[in-house]
Parts: sequence; structure tokens; C-alpha cells
Amino acid sequence: MLDRAPVIRIPSEARARLRLRLLDPATAAPPFGAQDDDPFETCYVGNHLLVRGRDGVDEVLDEVISEVRVIVEQQLATDAGIKVEVEPVEMSGPDGEARDWAGLVEGVRDRRVRALVERARAVPLAITVRSGDVVLPPVDAWPILQVLRSRIQSPPVGRRALGKALVGLDHAVTLHPMYDGHPMYDGHPMYDGHPMYDGHSPGASVAAYAVPGRGGRAPVARPGWATPDDADPGGPVVLVMDTAVDAEHGWLQGSGIGEAVTMQDGSSIASASAQASAPTSSEPLLRGLETLAGHGTFIAGLVRQACPAARIRSVPLFEVDGVIAEHALLDALLLLAIRQDDALRSGDPARPPIDIVSLSLGYYHETLEDVEHTAQVLGAIRALQATGVTVVVSAGNDATVRPCVPAALAPNGLAEPAPPPSAPMVCVGATNPDGTVALFSNEARWVSHWRRGASLVSTFPRVDASGNPGAQLERLWSPGHRSGLDQDDYRDGFATWSGTSFATPLFAGQLARALVDAGHASAGDSIESRAKVALAALGELPTEPRSSDVDAVDGDPTPA
Repeated sequence: MLDRAPVIRIPSEARARLRLRLLDPATAAPPFGAQDDDPFETCYVGNHLLVRGRDGVDEVLDEVISEVRVIVEQQLATDAGIKVEVEPVEMSGPDGEARDWAGLVEGVRDRRVRALVERARAVPLAITVRSGDVVLPPVDAWPILQVLRSRIQSPPVGRRALGKALVGLDHAVTLHPMYDGHPMYDGHPMYDGHPMYDGHSPGASVAAYAVPGRGGRAPVARPGWATPDDADPGGPVVLVMDTAVDAEHGWLQGSGIGEAVTMQDGSSIASASAQASAPTSSEPLLRGLETLAGHGTFIAGLVRQACPAARIRSVPLFEVDGVIAEHALLDALLLLAIRQDDALRSGDPARPPIDIVSLSLGYYHETLEDVEHTAQVLGAIRALQATGVTVVVSAGNDATVRPCVPAALAPNGLAEPAPPPSAPMVCVGATNPDGTVALFSNEARWVSHWRRGASLVSTFPRVDASGNPGAQLERLWSPGHRSGLDQDDYRDGFATWSGTSFATPLFAGQLARALVDAGHASAGDSIESRAKVALAALGELPTEPRSSDVDAVDGDPTPA
């Protein structure tokens, strides 16, 4: 079943920034309860554990902290001079101050949503070990987790609340485009960065999609598209959680993309560092275009192509290396559910409720079962669905059937369906321009819909990075130069790219267009009617790719 295991490649800058570790099946301890099975490869924050309780966090947190400290001290088995520190990591807003989670949850008026948020809320624990004169290895959350799970199943005397704890790794979550890495290796081997790997031939392989000009990110001349009219003030709201979007891009102005998504107190859900990320590299000797630069802008353009009437909103979570910790995604989704609950009741036109969330991201977890532990993001998605938000997720680009989270949590996947009343969750795979399944796209029973995801054209930040044309010559008879193509000159503001990252917002935009065609405004609809409209729209669109009649599969995303 898992003939092709994904090769997980994380940029070195992100590994250092988040203190990431790679779980190597050849050397890692087996998962608790499966002593004869090796775990699958995954990437996680090396000194973090995600902790939540079956009925909230507070009652189990202290006991988990105490037990982790005991486990680490036993594993070190050295002198008493060693100090083990286990502290909760507080999620902070863009202003740097810790969020008042208790107050936010208390303010949720829908009791069902409040219960979902409380159960999904996970606190990351940071584990550090200090010693004055002993050299200690860095903390590794994986073996600590296995011992902790054994004690959760049979709690020590006096630790009854420990049995209610749900604990997992804090995975590295990455975006889902095909990109060329940093730098691009074109010999032997070749890889594209996330994480398509090909040892020999780029010609007929999945890696060919990452080559600029053959589906990979590359500049193109501005298409002859008319700039769309301003979004409909009552149109559906599509939210993109991604890298920052170039809100000043002329083709996106009028879509509402520059309007912040705020909480009741006016604070933003977005990450301050993601909003501040520049598209060019911070490395002074290179100053090239960052690997995931323009990803959010490209996605926003696809939504606008499919539904010019949609109001597009952005929550920048990712810096331009395209990697965040799972707890940051989890908190952002839960904050959005809290914000949605308030928006549905306030009727404030400046803070409209969200109809659709587009998520072009994911990670591979280390076991095929135990979703309750390993996919804590499921509860956050369920909270969003309960508030009427349709969640559209990408399948992943690794040509594998191995479950990618959150894609594998969609219907027919690893999780039970969301209880009614709930809006739907769908998973989108990528097709080629001729309608066949793209060679890079993941494929499994939970991939319910397919859209074009190869060699798409969309908006891109207007930037010219440090690269130069391959050749530049003086003209023979007139002043000026002849030159090759400058692969990082995006000053026209448009690009080509490939990935399930882009099939997903294309589908989200088409779903928004179906809501417009059905005459349903965002505000005022009940959860039930919103979900029914979305499901009806999905039923009108084919769920299998075709090799011909492509417009019948995708519709025509080209603007009028």
C-alpha cells in the first residue's frame, strides 16, 4: 500500500527556527502499543509535546508536566545537578502578548462550538534540560511520548487525571506547492524541495512539474484578463490561511484581500512574523527569491478567477519558508471558530462570517491509527464546520496513498464524519490541463474532488530577485541587449505554478461561485442551510477526473 513513502524535506532555516527533528523509522523507538511496528517518517518540534484533555486542558496539564519531568530525569539517569524544565508555550497574538484563551472560550455563545473548542484546545509543552558541567543531548519528544502514553494508560498512584490526557507530537506543517528547492539540484539526484524526489530522470517524472517553464514556478507576461469588478458586498467570504498576500496587487484590489480578520477585541489571528516576511531571501550573500514566496498571492488570484464576486480574506500564518508548528495551525483554526461564532450573531458588516476556508497544507503523521492522539487538528476543523464553514483541503504532492493530515480526515478517511448540523469538509487532488490526474498528486479514498493543479497561471508579488538571465548580449545593429529569460523577474505580477496547493483554492472559488449562483448570501443563513447549499453545489460537480471535456470537470476559471 505504501510503495512510495514521501521524502520529507524541510528547509534548514525552518529546522533551526522551530527546532525540528526528523523521526527516522530505522532508529526510532516503536510506537507505544505497537512494539513490533516501526513508525513512519515524520517531522516534529524536537522539544514539544501537544497536550489536551478529553474534557479540557486544565485538569490534566499539571499532572502531565509532573510526569514528563519524571520521565526525562529517569532517561538521563545522571547527577542531581541537572535541571528539567517543562513549561506550557503560550500562543500570542501579533502584538506579542499572550491571548486570553479562557476569556475567548467563555465568550462563545454557541454551547456546542464552545465544547468543541475546549476539547480541541491543545497546549504545547516545551521541555528543556540544563546542567552546569555535564554535556547533555538535546531533548527528543518521541521517546518521552512513548513512555508517557504507557503511563496515561495505567496512571501512577495519585495521578488519576493523567488518564484523561491526550498527548501527541507537535508536527511540522508544510504548504503543498511544487517548487524548485533552495537550491535546485538538476543532476543526480534531483528534488524539488517539498518533497518530490527523483534520483535519475526529470523528464517523465513527478520532479518535472517543479522545473520552471514545465509547471514549476516561473514568471509569465501579464495575461490579457480584464480586472474583475469589486467583490459583491453580500458575496460569499473565502478565507485563505497561508503566506502573506500582496494586497496591493492591482488584479486583487477590490476583492477585500487587504481587510484584516480580527477577533472580538480587534486583535488579529495572523502571525506577526508571517505578515512581515519579505519575498526575497534574508541571506545577504544570495538575496534570491524565497522558496514559498508568493504562495498566498497565487492562491488568492485563483479564488478570484473562479469567483470574482467572492470576498477574499487572508490569515498569514506561514513565513516564506512554508513551515509552521502544528500548534500554530491548531490555535489559528480554533480562533477562527470563536471569531465565526461571534460574527454570526453580531451582524457587523465589517466582520462578516466566513463561508469557505481553503487550506493548502498538511503533514504526515507517524502511525495510521490513533487519530485521537495524532491528529489534534481534527477537533479544530470540526469546530469550524459546526459554525457553518466549509473546509477545503489539499491532498498533497507526494504521489502516495499514505494519509496526509488534514486531507485524510475528510469523509471516507481516518475520522468519523462530522455530526450534524455541520458544513462539509472536502479534499481536492490535482489534474493536468488535459484532465488526467497529475503524477505528483496524492490519491486515496478521501480525495473526493479533482481540479486543475498543473501549470496554472495566477497572481504573484511584483518582485525582481537577484537572479539574472542565462545570457545577455549586446544587439548588433541597435542599442540595447538580447538576453535569456530571467527566471525570478516577476514584475509583471503573474506566474505559473503547480501543486494540489492550487487545485484546492480553485475548487474553493468554484464552490463560492455556486453559492452566488444559488442566491445565498453569507450573512443570515443557518448552519443547516449553509451546509445544504454547499453539499448541493458539490453534488453538481463531478468528483472524478476525465481525460477529455476538461471544462466539464473544472469549469472555466479564466475571468471575463
